[in-house]
Amino acid sequence: MNKLLDKIFKGDTVKPSTIAKKSFMTHFKDAKSIEWSKTENGFEAIFYIKKQEFISKINNEGAIQEYRVNLNPYKIPEKINNPAIEIGEIMNAISIHKPGYETVYELIIRNSQLERFAVLFSADGNLIKKEKL
Repeated sequence: MNKLLDKIFKGDTVKPSTIAKKSFMTHFKDAKSIEWSKTENGFEAIFYIKKQEFISKINNEGAIQEYRVNLNPYKIPEKINNPAIEIGEIMNAISIHKPGYETVYELIIRNSQLERFAVLFSADGNLIKKEKL
């Protein structure tokens, strides 16, 4: 019971490896309120930069595998916003960044019948995937 209370009140106690932490700080030097967790192949960090939430996955060798940015639905790029609002109301938006790959945008959209969809767009606004939730 004490371990559970410690986790609730003291927060996450996972310490990243030195190489993962150094790599993270190189890429995200302005990060605040960093919470680390251990993953199968490395570490995950949830943090904020200028009040915007980020999630980064770093492997054991310190390489950034991907990072996600939780976006304000009213501030997503116009190339993504325009085709998205044709589907319905944007409920949530995340940009996904992977080294060597184009940025993609994952949105949760609700249509006029209150059906929700997970929608994936390329950076130029092309629909990649639409799945009913």
